Amino acid sequence: MENHSEKIQDYIEGLLAGEELVSFEAQLVVDKELRNMVALQREVYDILNRRTHIEDEPLKMTLAEVNQRYRSSSSSSKSTVKRWLPVVVAACLLLVGSLFFFQRSNELYELPMMRSEIVRGKMENTSYENAVQAFNAGKYKEAAAILSVLLESDPEQVQYQYYLALTYIGSKQWVKAIDLLAPIANGPSVFSTDSNYYLALAYYTKGDEDNAKMCLNKIPAEGETGEKASKLRKKMD
Repeated sequence: MENHSEKIQDYIEGLLAGEELVSFEAQLVVDKELRNMVALQREVYDILNRRTHIEDEPLKMTLAEVNQRYRSSSSSSKSTVKRWLPVVVAACLLLVGSLFFFQRSNELYELPMMRSEIVRGKMENTSYENAVQAFNAGKYKEAAAILSVLLESDPEQVQYQYYLALTYIGSKQWVKAIDLLAPIANGPSVFSTDSNYYLALAYYTKGDEDNAKMCLNKIPAEGETGEKASKLRKKMD
């Protein structure tokens, strides 16, 4: 089996397809450690993107590729890799230093996997599946664009509204998330409990702890959402 880090990188960059993509996303649903690994590697990837120019080849290199090129390249080409080595070292330090802290600090903000499923028309289903792939790859702006069109065509589809709201959570657009989550949190749908949690999270991040606590009080204590709600409540105490 190929290197796990490379598989994750392929997923982040949208290079997985077909059965390989379905298999990886199915594993993500049940493997919390893998979800954390994906989140960590995406964090490193984003740091490299922010620190380099889009035209430069090193931007496209994963950490494994940088290491391989550094070890195997000739002395004449090592200068190019060395120029980017401090960035890679910084990213690695972030990765290692975050192993303990990351789960504690970012666990509350962890988004669920957007599940693939058959929706109404063929064209609608294709669009939804494109949104699923974008959302699960952390491409929230792309997913939001697709889900906005779907929701406009079918405003009664709570599923579209819920996941669109989560794209705003993922992109830290708290006001937009609140506007979409509030009616779902107060409604009868299967997304009500989770909507109350992410609504509370958005309120909390904006500094509105009173409304955040009101939302948390609606969440049953049992289950994963209940556990996360309890942790968020403790942060406010």
